[in-house]
Amino acid sequence: MRKMSIKYDRNNKKAGRNKTEYSTYECSVRRNKKTCDAKPISKDKLENIVIDTIETKIMANIDDLTDKVYDYLQVRIKKPIRP
Repeated sequence: MRKMSIKYDRNNKKAGRNKTEYSTYECSVRRNKKTCDAKPISKDKLENIVIDTIETKIMANIDDLTDKVYDYLQVRIKKPIRP
């Protein structure tokens, strides 16, 4: 089964009586060719998910990550980069 690659583009729309502007990320194939079933994703929701994921995956393990980077750099400094 071939996996379809989806490219999302940012889209700004105005809606309602007061023409409130809102932003979404929408599949470019859906917008241009009308053949994709992927629904638009709210910009705010997507950005919050990304930030939350960064905080939980990276920031929660920042001490371990800094230790690993420090150890790696110590090894690289002791070994010549080119023989």
